[in-house]
Amino acid sequence: GSFFSNATSRQKSFNANLTGLTVGMHIAPYWSAGITVQPYSSVSYSAETEGCIEGSGSKVKTTYEGSGGVTRFSLINSVRLSESFSLGAELMILHGNIEKTATQNLISVARESNASDFLVSLGLMYSRHISPDLKLGAGVTYSHNGTLNFTNKVSVTDNSESLLYSNSEAPSSFTIPRSFGTGITLEGTRVIISAG
Repeated sequence: GSFFSNATSRQKSFNANLTGLTVGMHIAPYWSAGITVQPYSSVSYSAETEGCIEGSGSKVKTTYEGSGGVTRFSLINSVRLSESFSLGAELMILHGNIEKTATQNLISVARESNASDFLVSLGLMYSRHISPDLKLGAGVTYSHNGTLNFTNKVSVTDNSESLLYSNSEAPSSFTIPRSFGTGITLEGTRVIISAG
C-alpha cells in the first residue's frame, strides 16, 4: 500500500490489478488446449481545459474523460504432429465498451461505443535436441486481418443526470492488419537464448 499525508491528515491507499487469466489442460497425449482472457486495449484519461467566452470576460471549464477498453477472449489449441512438429491455432473474440464524456456548464455529452470482432491466428513449431544438453526450437505465426466494428450512441444529460437527448450515431470500424512472426530458441540445462 501507499501513504499520502499533509499537515492535517494521513491516508492509506491500496490497489490491485488483475491483467489476465489463463487456464490450460492436456486433452490427449498429443493435444493441449487453453482459454485466456486478457485486455486487448484500454482507455483511461481525464483532462480539463479553461477558455474564455467570446465577447465577454467570463471563463468556462470543460472536462474530458474516457474509460473502458476491449477484452480478448481466446480458445487456444495445440496438436503435436510428430516428434518435432506442433501446430497451433487461436480463435479470438474481441469485445468491449468505450465511453468518452465532455462536460461543460453542467451539461455532459457522452459517446458510448461497443466493439466486437473475431480473429484467427495459426502457428507452427519445430523442436528437437541437437545434443544431449541442448534443445533447438523454431516457430512461425500468422494472424489474419480483421475489422473491429463499433456501434455508437450519443447522449446528453444535465447535472442531475436527467436525459436531455439520446440517439444512435453511424457505426465505425478499425482495421486490424494481418501479421507474421518468427522466432528461434536454444535451451540448455542452465541457460535459454531466444530471438524473435
